[in-house]
Amino acid sequence: MGMYDNIICEYPVAGGLPGWITKHPFRTKDLDCTLETYRILSNGSFSVPGWTGILNFYTSNVVGSGPGIYTENGEDAEYLDCTAKIIDGKVIGDIQVERKSHKAWPVSKMGLERTPTKGEVRDWQKRIAEKLTGKKLYVLWGGQDVGYWVTVIAENRQQLCVCHEAVTKYRKAGEFELLDRRDRDRIFWDSKEQALGQRKAREQAWDSEKANFEAFCRK
Repeated sequence: MGMYDNIICEYPVAGGLPGWITKHPFRTKDLDCTLETYRILSNGSFSVPGWTGILNFYTSNVVGSGPGIYTENGEDAEYLDCTAKIIDGKVIGDIQVERKSHKAWPVSKMGLERTPTKGEVRDWQKRIAEKLTGKKLYVLWGGQDVGYWVTVIAENRQQLCVCHEAVTKYRKAGEFELLDRRDRDRIFWDSKEQALGQRKAREQAWDSEKANFEAFCRK
């Protein structure tokens, strides 16, 4: 997504603005992209005096995506893409609006994993607290086809300092890397088989949930 600026539009827009707009202000990449907030007032005045150009600003009520599209309560996803012609800090003519919509799931369905029990949380906390100095681990980042072996040479409560066992396209043998302990069994594992097995399980869960969402959209 990158950086952007916010736009609050008080100028009349054809068809009006949906009620959810207060929670999802417009964004634009046509200004300085420093997370500043600008206004188009009801009389068409822009909050940058003298600004001239075509300003595109957009928003939606989508709160998450992948493998489905998610809105707060499962209402349809709505997308607004606006274009304003501004000359010398003043809107000229109507603001052009393109509207699109799509079926969506409630955000409560977002995520492929169920909420863990208290016992499972305790087990995971013990797992990431294990002393690992001297242990070999297999690292497999998302999107990579092949992982690599490292040895833990130092650790604290938050991180592991590991040393690469062999040359990879990411580092030379003997180079160091820091890993977050919370990524235990998500990015680094005890074996290559465990890493590939869990990746396959996640991919299958993703594909299944995507198929369920596509079937929901066809109804």
